[in-house]
Amino acid sequence: MISKLVKVLLVFVFVACLSPTSIGAMESPKKQVIVLFKDAIDQSLVEKVNGEILTEYEFVPALVASLSEQGIDKLQSNPNILAVERDVHVTNHSKQVVDWGVTSTNAPLAWQSGLTGSGIDVAVIDSGISNHKDLVISGGVSYVSGSDYTDDPYGHGTHIAGIIAARNNEHGVVGIAPEASLYAVKVLDDEGIGSLSNVLLGIDWAIRHDMDIVNLSLGVNLPTQALEEILDEAYKQGILLVAAAGNSGTADTSEDTVQYPARYESVIAVSSTNEIGERDGFSSTGESIEVSAPGVNITSTFSKNKYQTRTGTSMAAGYVTGDLALLKQLYPHLTNVELRKVLHKHVLDLGVPGKDSLFGYGFIQAPSN
Repeated sequence: MISKLVKVLLVFVFVACLSPTSIGAMESPKKQVIVLFKDAIDQSLVEKVNGEILTEYEFVPALVASLSEQGIDKLQSNPNILAVERDVHVTNHSKQVVDWGVTSTNAPLAWQSGLTGSGIDVAVIDSGISNHKDLVISGGVSYVSGSDYTDDPYGHGTHIAGIIAARNNEHGVVGIAPEASLYAVKVLDDEGIGSLSNVLLGIDWAIRHDMDIVNLSLGVNLPTQALEEILDEAYKQGILLVAAAGNSGTADTSEDTVQYPARYESVIAVSSTNEIGERDGFSSTGESIEVSAPGVNITSTFSKNKYQTRTGTSMAAGYVTGDLALLKQLYPHLTNVELRKVLHKHVLDLGVPGKDSLFGYGFIQAPSN
């Protein structure tokens, strides 16, 4: 997975704080200001313009005062004053961010139609899902010794979970299917490494617990019969299987670089696109690519109640998983095989006309009633 860290931006909203107090008919209502002196504090300069001193600072030559507009103007023109600044309210807002991937797949239109993934069970077989204010974890299991399914210091599984179903709650981010039920199946350790045997256990758990969709944003370069057989069984049991195609793409795209399990017939292989609908150079290509989805600079939930921007086909697979949750809610009586065919029709055809090895059938588009 290719990733990059970004800093969380704090948005500061400034609102002027007005005081209704007035000092006379000839003066405007007083305002609370911060007076910054060039050198030492000189209270007399404030007093000369009928200002009321409220407090002084110890480590900076400044004070807080209540002044009329006329008094502010006079102080601002005084050569001994560095600045007169209005006092303001500072608030730390964590307003919800709608990632470009959500809008480009038309998920908001699906939400307006009442499609949110409600009632759909999704297993994220990954590094776990951390407890997060933007996520609801419905359950799960850990096959990593000494670790709970909500332990995810690596953050990968938490990031995928947010892409799928971060809550639409006016802060943080929002997933493509914000009301889908998330189940954390931890098979990767704190460094994002796991064994094939644990992955098999994770898929087995998903079958036993009647999951609707399984997200596999992980892969290996070589095929294994055991993995193929258990995935085939999950597919026979009606589970939709989604996997990242891999980040091993070549510049000329002539080589089939799709990893396993995405390469198996029972699994939907997902490639990655950027904001302008281009395949990014890292995205694996090959005949098994079924659809493409947003995978470049995707902001989502992360460990320790944080958010992070990452890039990779792992992210794209999360979008397809969420999109399938919307489709399954819209068509509850269709089988997984039938829903897979419906998925092929809800796309924007990119690249050469028809299915191709870069984008599959095309770039996913959320359904609407």
